Amino acid sequence: MKPEFVIFSKDAELIERLKPQSAQLPYVSYAVGDGPTVARAVKLDALKVSLMESLERFGWNPPYPPLEARVLKTPATLIERGLPKYAVSGVALPKDHPRDPWFELEMVISAMLKAINEFNAEGADQIVRVGMLPDDLSLNKLPSAEVFQRFERIYGELIPA
Repeated sequence: MKPEFVIFSKDAELIERLKPQSAQLPYVSYAVGDGPTVARAVKLDALKVSLMESLERFGWNPPYPPLEARVLKTPATLIERGLPKYAVSGVALPKDHPRDPWFELEMVISAMLKAINEFNAEGADQIVRVGMLPDDLSLNKLPSAEVFQRFERIYGELIPA
């Protein structure tokens, strides 16, 4: 199954502004609420989390492979609070890596899709629906129409038709 992404926020107006920007992407949908609320409502398989959250809440310990994301098992205490069974980690950048928001966006999308593909290829448990915040796609920093164009291109390159 192809991965789907649910962009969520407590800010209903933001969600409504983003929807038309990705109308051409059948694998992107939206929800209003916090992580546990959305996870239950739309039955998320995974939640995109920052690298710091990977360390603090999901137990992923350094060293982190540069430019890669990982699928992590959610601790039982967090599942009890309503989070999905898995998390997709943030991505570590080498210290000397030039900072460019467009490169970082493309790297995060690519790393996330690769990690999900690898996980899904390994076993019976599948990650289909992933929740993410608008910030995970830099929608707070970059023009949303361009963000979604790049997302569409990378998704098309990494997810078989």
